Amino acid sequence: MSRATPLVAIVTPVYNGARYLPETLECVQAQTYPTIVHVVLDNASTDETPEIIRSFTNQRVPLIAVRNDATLPLEENWNAAVARVPAEAKYIRILCADDTMTLEAVSRMVAVAERNPGVGLVGCEHHRSGATEPSGWPRDRERFASQEALEHILLGKGMLLATHVLMLRDAAYLSLPLFRPGLLASDTEACLRILTKYDWSFVHEDLAMTRDHPHSITSIHAAPIQAQFFEGLVLLKEFGPFAFSPERFAEVLARFRRHYRRRILRWRFSGHSKLYVHHMACLREIGEAPTILDNVDALVDLVACKAGLRPGWTGHPFFSES
Repeated sequence: MSRATPLVAIVTPVYNGARYLPETLECVQAQTYPTIVHVVLDNASTDETPEIIRSFTNQRVPLIAVRNDATLPLEENWNAAVARVPAEAKYIRILCADDTMTLEAVSRMVAVAERNPGVGLVGCEHHRSGATEPSGWPRDRERFASQEALEHILLGKGMLLATHVLMLRDAAYLSLPLFRPGLLASDTEACLRILTKYDWSFVHEDLAMTRDHPHSITSIHAAPIQAQFFEGLVLLKEFGPFAFSPERFAEVLARFRRHYRRRILRWRFSGHSKLYVHHMACLREIGEAPTILDNVDALVDLVACKAGLRPGWTGHPFFSES
């Protein structure tokens, strides 16, 4: 195989994805990049997913199609899919079974990766609901050092959409399992973990489409419990020390805690008791349950933020103060 075209493994875990899967499989077959293999792991689907996968065999892009005997938990299935990547692949590109990418996507992302040794992740612009989402990354650069990238992401200055990145296989396999069990944002956590060891590059082109629909993992599992708040705290505590000085980390963490505590109080007193109970239980498990004094501090801080005396929270998970 030519060194100019290293093998890229597109990885698509799928469960009951018949509605959108054909479009996803078609966009892989249509890639202009010459050396691709598509790994598709069917998590024991009960719809037409198996038949759709079979219809894409023996086409230009080789298909490694596997079916689980029983349905696995989400992160376990994703890890099983990545484990099927051929050893000779240099790059991995996760592609969800309801998303697509442009015909030049792999070519553009590999080109950036190949001219930037030491980069473990390559991101790109993407569109959702017909509009390209702002990335925040400076357009005059395509490479960002590890610490700088983590800081930008955690402060909401630069977008990281973990489902539309190209991973260096060696970076992805540095710490296994790649996707952390029990965390809905396991894909984001995996990317942030890679960025503690490798640099980040970004392609300033719209190369991917994220599909919003009521049957997505986000809609079914994450949105109803507002998972981004608790998991945002988990990610900030895990990766903040890599992004900030100790003093800066303490300040950023304090701002996020206050922001989160105000949201919990809002849930408690606005008829969202299930959300309140859920988040309090999660926080107790990690020793973060707020005290009365913590809540008073958070409310006093809100007054200071509204008066312009303190900055509000604008970082990950990308929710500003309201």
